[in-house]
Amino acid sequence: EAPPERVEVYDVSHTGNQEPVAGMIVFGPEGFQKNAYRRFTIKEGGADDTARMAETLARRFDRLKRKEGGGDPWPDLVLLDGGIGQLNAVLAVAEEKQVDGVRFCAIAKGPERHAGKERLFLPGGETPLILPMNSPVLFLLQKVRDEAHRSAITFHKKTKVKLDQQSKLLNTKGISPAKVQKLLDRKS
Repeated sequence: EAPPERVEVYDVSHTGNQEPVAGMIVFGPEGFQKNAYRRFTIKEGGADDTARMAETLARRFDRLKRKEGGGDPWPDLVLLDGGIGQLNAVLAVAEEKQVDGVRFCAIAKGPERHAGKERLFLPGGETPLILPMNSPVLFLLQKVRDEAHRSAITFHKKTKVKLDQQSKLLNTKGISPAKVQKLLDRKS
């Protein structure tokens, strides 16, 4: 009924199910709002991206509810990098958390993960919406999805590097776990 003023876009990143993280980017009429980006270290999400996405949005909705009136505004649209599974998992979380007034959509790459053949999944529909390849809406959705993907991958790489450094330091004779933490905190 009206263009969304605040779009939050979510993506999950991991390597071989290790150190899973999620990234959230925000897009609005002024473009990307980098100061509003958020990162999530997945704590419990299991070994599949559907559960990880659900955990991420449960934590996000909890935070928004706690900070109502004094924190980030609620999004008008939540865009998920994924398919119908991610969408249904997040819709279940939204219902459980009694989230109202937010629209949801999932965007999945097409066959062979071909960009330009993205499928959009909307609540209440099993059949995806496929926009024409030259659609300005598709181009915008690809752009914001790719930014969420970039943000999540960057956070995952930083997390992995820090854990690799921590592992090397812990295996060094004479360095205690407390000293390792001090060294890593100082480097950050």
